[in-house]
Amino acid sequence: MAAPADTFYGVGLEMARAYALTAQGYPKATSTTVYEGIEIPAPKGLDISNAKPRYVSHPGNNRIKSRDILPSLDQSSLTIKASRLDHAVNAALQGVKVHTIGESLASNYYTDQQGNEPTVAIMTWQQGKISGVRGYGSYHIPSCVCKLDLASMNDNPNEYTYNIVQSPVNHYIFGLALTANDDGCLEAEINSFFTVGRPHIAAWLGDGTATDFLFHTDRPAVSASKIHKVMVVDASTFVVSDETGTQAATTKVVPTTKPGLGDLVLAWYEY
Repeated sequence: MAAPADTFYGVGLEMARAYALTAQGYPKATSTTVYEGIEIPAPKGLDISNAKPRYVSHPGNNRIKSRDILPSLDQSSLTIKASRLDHAVNAALQGVKVHTIGESLASNYYTDQQGNEPTVAIMTWQQGKISGVRGYGSYHIPSCVCKLDLASMNDNPNEYTYNIVQSPVNHYIFGLALTANDDGCLEAEINSFFTVGRPHIAAWLGDGTATDFLFHTDRPAVSASKIHKVMVVDASTFVVSDETGTQAATTKVVPTTKPGLGDLVLAWYEY
């Protein structure tokens, strides 16, 4: 099947996932069991405040002779609003722990670990219409830190804010490198996708034996053709290779070359 049309009418925020990253910046699978990141609970919206560019005027003869524009030196602001607090998600994003004390659960906020938050990747998606039929738009943030602000306690429903500080990188979350030929750029802070099915990223860690890497049973691919990329990161050289080939099943990926011990397998697909 062909790629969807390049226009999308979207609404709401249906899903937000965060992925722990390796030192090389790829989703951090730890075994041959599929790794799908962690779901940020009950997301309500992703708000973006775009940094304004710098406008430069060149004066002369008592007037403006020419004008130019430069990138902003300020950070564009991204925040995810959510209705529910999850201590395990906070621990993963803040670099702290969930502490079981008797039969109670504790997690700490505004700690001495501020500034040491782990670097993660985030994917968000929303539903919409592509050429009049159901489709999905997603934002991929390949490298960022995420700080949670607690909700107030008052008459209003709780609202938690995840403050995202993103950095430009030279690859997509699933390992494919940006190139001038294909992307027209070599680095980006956010990647935007349109898909007909719901977008998903999965990862596995090779054990030197496995050739088949299974999706979660709740999230098989819509079709084999909707498994867009299967990338493998070599454990020794960290070279990333495209091992997509022709996938035949919807329940798994089979890299064209068997991954070695410690090799990272990444998949970008629709479910």
